Amino acid sequence: MGPGLKTVFVRLDPTGNILFIKLHGVCLHNYSPGGYSGLNLQDDSSCVFAGTLNDSINPGDVLLYKLTLNGDSIWIKQFSGDTLFQSGWECKQTRDKGFIITGSTHTYDSQGDVLLMKVDLNGNLQWEKHFGEVSKDLAVSIDTAIDGGYIIFGSTASFGTGTNTNNLFPNCYVIKTDRLGVEQWSRTFGDVYDDEIWNGFTCRDGSFVFAVFYTYYDPYYPTLCCTDEYNKLCIVKIDTAGNTIFEKQYGRQGSLNWLYSIKELPNGDLISTGWYRDTLVVHVRGVILRTNSMGDSLWMHTYEHLHGPYSGSYLYDVAPTNDGGFIATGFSLPLSPDTGQQAVWILKVDSNGCEISNCILNSINDISYGNEAIRIYPNPSIGFYKIEIKSLISSGRFEVYSSTGECILLSNKIPVSFNIGRFSDGIYFYKITDDKFREYRGKIIKCSN
Repeated sequence: MGPGLKTVFVRLDPTGNILFIKLHGVCLHNYSPGGYSGLNLQDDSSCVFAGTLNDSINPGDVLLYKLTLNGDSIWIKQFSGDTLFQSGWECKQTRDKGFIITGSTHTYDSQGDVLLMKVDLNGNLQWEKHFGEVSKDLAVSIDTAIDGGYIIFGSTASFGTGTNTNNLFPNCYVIKTDRLGVEQWSRTFGDVYDDEIWNGFTCRDGSFVFAVFYTYYDPYYPTLCCTDEYNKLCIVKIDTAGNTIFEKQYGRQGSLNWLYSIKELPNGDLISTGWYRDTLVVHVRGVILRTNSMGDSLWMHTYEHLHGPYSGSYLYDVAPTNDGGFIATGFSLPLSPDTGQQAVWILKVDSNGCEISNCILNSINDISYGNEAIRIYPNPSIGFYKIEIKSLISSGRFEVYSSTGECILLSNKIPVSFNIGRFSDGIYFYKITDDKFREYRGKIIKCSN
């Protein structure tokens, strides 16, 4: 066994400069922090998060860290189960100031169960529950529910339509329990291929939202051929009984399109992030998606730290900042001709998803079909614009948004002209979605002079 892996705690100032880097772990052990969005800030100026430890003796134990905001250890709790491997993915604080932890238990034959653990405020185990059957079932995200129970998000090969193919492809798996961890209901989402949840939460109204990727297969390729797999970004919202409120997909399909983290903003909008590679671009780009509370897209941008044709730029988590913008974190993976090593990547954008350094000059960096198919003129204008369609678009939806993300104009058909003269001068954004769900986006400028 090599020198091992350590958990890294990094703190930045508001401009992105590193204040400190702290490492936690000992040699010959592997320490892995848990899921995305798993950091809990406490009233006593500390933070708590879950993780996993394995070494040459222990295949896997759940860890629960409590650190100061300076990255120093207050305590680290280790939980050994009765299976060969246990992993801790995410924890959330409960109403009694303790914590609920979710993850998975596994054996060498790829079987396993969803793991649910309740600890007190000092990290002492109170109870532990398992969910699942004969195949591999795991959880990666958890939250408290408005009734005091818990909602668990993960994947299952024991239940759902994916089990029709000899358990080769998991389905999305959602479990609702009471406050003692007793299952009240469970639901599966997805089709016969690989569909997985990576993050979910409880909304202020008590409903539940989760980010997923759905997998599709090209029928012209043989079944199970790895080259025919395509993913689509998806957000699902369900009510307190597990009934679907909406299930919406975004962007074009591609071979690496995953949403990994999602949060609710103070106004009810949803912000999510992941990575995106469609059929038109070879390399992987980070993606941030903002929708309203019903999943309607407000904007969707891609970002790349590296520009080589085979390098990857991945975003795992996103959070709002005090200035109304967002900060996202992930990593970049250089492949030739890019040089260097894999590195942590942190990205700061404004409220419209624009990178601060070039927001005005390059405010649209969207997932979009070429805007050469659409011409909107005159631009700038005092408010009246004409739309010229240069491609075969028979019907579609037309939207205009302000720089704050507010939809100011909406039409279920593409007009030949539109007028925003009653609105203030400034930059506005249009989006046209055609009858094949292709998106055309751009920027228009309104000025009175």
